[in-house]
Amino acid sequence: MAFRFPLAAVLSVRESMEEHEQRKLEQIQHEIALTMQRIECLDAQSGEMVAARERELKQPVPAYQLHAWEAERKALAEKTEKLSICLRKLKADNERQLKVCQAARRDREILTEIRDRQLEAHDVQQGRQEQKVLDDVFISRQKRN
Repeated sequence: MAFRFPLAAVLSVRESMEEHEQRKLEQIQHEIALTMQRIECLDAQSGEMVAARERELKQPVPAYQLHAWEAERKALAEKTEKLSICLRKLKADNERQLKVCQAARRDREILTEIRDRQLEAHDVQQGRQEQKVLDDVFISRQKRN
């Protein structure tokens, strides 16, 4: 007799939930990586802008150019700050989603352990039944001889 786990459908749902939550976690981590990359890119831009400005300041520069540089610097700083806020939010989301993933994994692991124990008990029972059949065959042969 083949093994049938009565909670197979529930286990399947738990596995699907775990995979879904894991994909959400991976998506958040991907967004964190992209955001960090954007911040690094803006920081590099800012550094390049400061170096270029210092080279150009060695010569006389019109006031409107100074204002333009300052406006550009402020714009980069604002973009960086917005991305930093976004990054903090994503990291908080990551922590929350990590806890959700761990809970989903625990739920699935509990059902997997139950299934494994029931399968083991089933295998033991099957072994006993097979041994009983073999014993009966052996006894019946001995009685005939």
